Amino acid sequence: MRRMQSRETGARCAGVVAAGLAGLAGLAGCANPLFPSDSDYAPTVSLDRLRTIEPAGISRYASPKPAPPAPDPATARARFEGQERVELSIEECRASALEHNLELQVTLLNPAIAAERLAEQEGQFESVFTLGTTWAETDTPTSSTLDSAQQKFQRIEPGVRIPLRTGGTAEVTLPVTRNESNNSFSTLNPAYTSDLQFSLSQPLMRDAGRRASTYGIVIASYDRQVSEVQTKAEVIRQLAGVDRAYWRLYGARSALDVRLQQLDLAQAQLQRAQRRYNAGDVAEIEVLRAQAGVAEQLDGIISAQSGVLQQQRELKRIVNEPGLGVDSGSQLVTASPPTRWSTSSTPTS
Repeated sequence: MRRMQSRETGARCAGVVAAGLAGLAGLAGCANPLFPSDSDYAPTVSLDRLRTIEPAGISRYASPKPAPPAPDPATARARFEGQERVELSIEECRASALEHNLELQVTLLNPAIAAERLAEQEGQFESVFTLGTTWAETDTPTSSTLDSAQQKFQRIEPGVRIPLRTGGTAEVTLPVTRNESNNSFSTLNPAYTSDLQFSLSQPLMRDAGRRASTYGIVIASYDRQVSEVQTKAEVIRQLAGVDRAYWRLYGARSALDVRLQQLDLAQAQLQRAQRRYNAGDVAEIEVLRAQAGVAEQLDGIISAQSGVLQQQRELKRIVNEPGLGVDSGSQLVTASPPTRWSTSSTPTS
């Protein structure tokens, strides 16, 4: 019998081992958790692609391009012609910036947010109306007729809770109860009670005192004043930015006018040099010098026009006037002349 049992046990162990080997073989055919698999890594790229640097192909840019045509004086003068001209005074620019500037619109929200935070801290000391109700019905067996087997109990308790600035709490309540039972010996059935209650609690150590309980209000009030100062500083900064952009545009337009006058003088000089060269009074080098002067003035005009566009765009951005966006084709013209301050001292009487 022992030999037969040992043979059966050995057969069972062999079957378990065979099943385990078959399972491992199946896992090896799919995804063996004991060994790494290609799916555990990112998709690989060939080493040739990673280690080979292809030429940038700069040679295609080496082909010579034709030189741009020389600027025409008439074209340079007519760059701003045909555009809508909008005249703005310095006061109009300041008013428009205060009304439409987006940075100011965002900054003006900070005092309102700080005021709400202060109101939130102050709201912790507002009185609160409380109301509590209780309704209970009991039905329990008793061994004596002196006890109530069935009883109904109702309670309503309105009150007011008043937080104190010293850290304590005062509470006034008026509980009203009604009690009804099936006890035949009860004198009052149902019985009503109403009592006015007053309670006062005050911490004596931690969180005691007005300073400890109102520190949130103090911090919120400081934050509100800080936000007001920051908003005022931002308004001043934006108005100063309006003034700078306005007068820079005025200076850019004045510089452009000077450049145009210099171009007129350079063209007149070129015509005079051409006439003298035709008459044989001067050499050809004088004509070339005059042409170089005209080209130099044209280059200055182009730079001055770019400066006007840049300062005009900056002023449009700050002012943010409706219909005068930074991408609009209208050109701004400064209508306010610069003020000349007198340096002479004021006589005293």
